[in-house]
Amino acid sequence: MANDPVQYDFGRTDIGAESTLLTESSNYRTTNAAILDRGSLEVAALRPGAQTAENYSQGVIVGKSGGTLTTRHELHGWNTSIPSAAPTWSYAVATPSSITLAEYIAAALGNGNGGGYNATVNYEADALGSGVSTTSTLIVADTDLDTFIEGQAVCWDNGSSVTPRYEANWLKNLDTSGGLPDTATLLLTATTAPAGTSAKLWGSVTVFQKTGNPYYDNATKSWSIKYTDDDGNVVTNLGCRPTACQFEFTDGELSAAVITWGVSSWTEATGGTLSVGTYSYPDAEAFIGAWITFSDASAPSNATSYRIQGLSVDLGMEAIPIMDPSKTDGVAGHLVTRRNPSISFSVYRDLDEEVADFEAQTGKTFALQMGSQPGKMIAMVVPNAIITALPSTTNLDGMIGTTVTIEAGNYTGDNDAAADTSPVNTNFRIAFI
Repeated sequence: MANDPVQYDFGRTDIGAESTLLTESSNYRTTNAAILDRGSLEVAALRPGAQTAENYSQGVIVGKSGGTLTTRHELHGWNTSIPSAAPTWSYAVATPSSITLAEYIAAALGNGNGGGYNATVNYEADALGSGVSTTSTLIVADTDLDTFIEGQAVCWDNGSSVTPRYEANWLKNLDTSGGLPDTATLLLTATTAPAGTSAKLWGSVTVFQKTGNPYYDNATKSWSIKYTDDDGNVVTNLGCRPTACQFEFTDGELSAAVITWGVSSWTEATGGTLSVGTYSYPDAEAFIGAWITFSDASAPSNATSYRIQGLSVDLGMEAIPIMDPSKTDGVAGHLVTRRNPSISFSVYRDLDEEVADFEAQTGKTFALQMGSQPGKMIAMVVPNAIITALPSTTNLDGMIGTTVTIEAGNYTGDNDAAADTSPVNTNFRIAFI
């Protein structure tokens, strides 16, 4: 018997949706995840309480398994080419959405939805004398917007001479009534009015904040996460649900989502085989060429990019295990009881800007887009952001800087009523365009 060394960094992570909590998935898919922390997986060691005649250990009784598992997923798009069809959103266990990473984030944040694509949008229809599209409103031919969803992120092509070339925005109000031009009010005043009589408009998979856990009201109840070591040992985690989620955006580096999963039960066994899995998504892109705006919520604008450094996001989740002694290890998943998304970043300090906004508690709109083209773009928006801590003075590479922390305030500016499956009037959103 020998404890031969095994490479820690070699391994493979597969994640599959469970249609029944704690029933191992039969639909595993290889991910680009790295396992950051397996040390928080636990097996209870129960001490016998009987008295002994001598001073010796009685050993332990092996109890239930559980704990947490942390994975890191580089943020990537859903199509290696510029899409010629709408992205899909699916709750089905065997049929994934266009990007499975969005499903994990949706379970953490509340829910998701998606769709929307048109290759022949007439932005200059001037139908019924309604005018042409502007920087605040899309006015297009009847049915041009039929496949889109109010509240979701979209983007269009501004042309190679404009920055950003592919501009992301959010559909605030959407009117697709028959017999009239389709119209959509944009959340952000755009840098350039979309133009063209046969132009493209790309939709997105949009994930959004909700109260409670509406994602699990559908087919997927939890996930199985299987990790195969270099030596063939297989750790199988069942009944997994996100209990924390953060995002890292570092200048010039690959951005990532870090997800902590509550694990209801887990086992470890020999006999596995480590092999290279199939992964069909585009590579992650560096956090460069991004477009970030931070404007008054009363008149949100995409016009001027905001110079920031060191952006981090925390969904601010609070979760509890659902105790159930009828389950294998006494836990029937995890329930998110609260979400309080926050974003922190550093800027050069301006007393008349961030400090004044903190003192007045001015509502702001924070918007971010990154990625080189549709299919590879990621967008984020907080329609009513509130600065929740004094932006105090710091040394930012020899310059006077400050760290700004914002939280997602209540937002009710969209047209339709909120629903569990809709991004309308949601306080925090992430989209894969």
